[in-house]
Amino acid sequence: MTIMRSQFSDEQRQSIIDDIPAYALGALDEDAVRLVEELVADDTDAALELAEMLETVGEVSARVGAATPPDSLRANLMSKVRGEAGVSEQAMAYSALVSHIEKRIASDEVEDQAERVSIWERVSGMVTAGRLAFATSLASFAIVGIMALQLGADNVELNRKIADMQSEVNAANAYTQDMIDDMSSAQQLLTQAHDRISRQDEEIVRMSTVNDALRASMNDQLSLTYATLRNEYQSPDWQPDATMSQDGYAYLLEHQYQPVGALVIGGVEKAPPGEEYRLYLIGDADVPPDYVASFNMNEAGYGTILFELPSALSDYNGAHITRERITDPPDPSLAAPENRFKPQ
Repeated sequence: MTIMRSQFSDEQRQSIIDDIPAYALGALDEDAVRLVEELVADDTDAALELAEMLETVGEVSARVGAATPPDSLRANLMSKVRGEAGVSEQAMAYSALVSHIEKRIASDEVEDQAERVSIWERVSGMVTAGRLAFATSLASFAIVGIMALQLGADNVELNRKIADMQSEVNAANAYTQDMIDDMSSAQQLLTQAHDRISRQDEEIVRMSTVNDALRASMNDQLSLTYATLRNEYQSPDWQPDATMSQDGYAYLLEHQYQPVGALVIGGVEKAPPGEEYRLYLIGDADVPPDYVASFNMNEAGYGTILFELPSALSDYNGAHITRERITDPPDPSLAAPENRFKPQ
């Protein structure tokens, strides 16, 4: 008889032959069953091996009776199978099949020793010839079940690690969103601060304009005061050089009928807290200057100060304005010729 083997390679053929014991037990899926049947239809050796395997399975099923397995074997196997997470139903079936076959083979009450030896001698011969025996297939099923248990445990651990990583990613996303929200809040604060600064700049410009107008108004008021004073006051033939700023000025006036003097001053900064301005009238070089008045400026830097004259202004050669501490007594030495302003 001609053997047709062109449909499968040698490697595929050997793999299918290895599945013949499982085929005889009815443990293959539909695709594997179809491959075995296609090979057996065209391969005499494969058909012979399948026939022998079916015969072996039939003999084992017919001659090996049911027996109760030892309690220790059943307890150990079931404890391992049920103690693992993720065990499939197929792995449980494989483990049960192994337990069942071991019980039946271990029974000495079914057949005599000679018959059971002849069956397994035949199976042993098949293994020696390079074929997969029935007992070997059962061991393979047990190994597959144990591997399924391990894979199930590995799968649980992998799922746990994936869940932990997902939790870390979620936490990072939440932290990033918080940072974005904080940046948005900071941007809003910066915008509000910029608006306030802009409003403050506008207010400063407005206040500067108002201040300039106030200075001009005060200057006009002082000019009016000076003109009014001149109706009853007269100027000496000298004036103090009291320029204390770029636009500062000072004029001394004397009442025509009373011993009263007047100082009209402007464009001078207000004395800082704890200090004041003092007016000294300077006579002969060998006579100390006379202290006649203490004063300060208003917020605009102007003032009109009336003071009692110890003598007519014509008796003096000039005047000097100092800035001293309020708590210190008047110091005429500060108005000495080397320190004083020269008269005009």
